[in-house]
Amino acid sequence: MENKKKLTILLCRGPYASEYADIGVGIAKKAIEKGYDVKMFLYMDGVWVQHARQSPKVFPNVGKELEEAIKLGADVRACERCSSARGINEDDIVEGGKITSLYDFVQMLKESDRVLPILG
Repeated sequence: MENKKKLTILLCRGPYASEYADIGVGIAKKAIEKGYDVKMFLYMDGVWVQHARQSPKVFPNVGKELEEAIKLGADVRACERCSSARGINEDDIVEGGKITSLYDFVQMLKESDRVLPILG
C-alpha cells in the first residue's frame, strides 16, 4: 500500500476580495495530481469558499473549483463557529464539503507532513 504525503491547507481568506482562495484551491488540486493526500480547513472568511450559490460575473467561480478538488479527493472542512457567525449551514455548502469543529483541524495538523497557511 502506498504511503501518501499529507498536506493540510489552512485558508483564512474568502473569495473575490483577493486571489488567495483561488490560489489555495489551485494548490490543493495540483497537490492531489502529484499524489498528495490533501485536507483543507476553511477558517474565518475562508468559510465562504465552500458556499454553494456563488455566481461571480467576471471572476472564476472558486466554489466550483473547490467542488472539483473535492471530487479529486480533497477533504474540505470549515470551522463551525466561523460558518455559524456568517449564517452558513450545511444546506449552503458545496457537495462534499463539511462544517466541523476546530478539533478536526487539530487532528489534521497532527497527521500532516506539511501545513500551508494561506492567511492573507
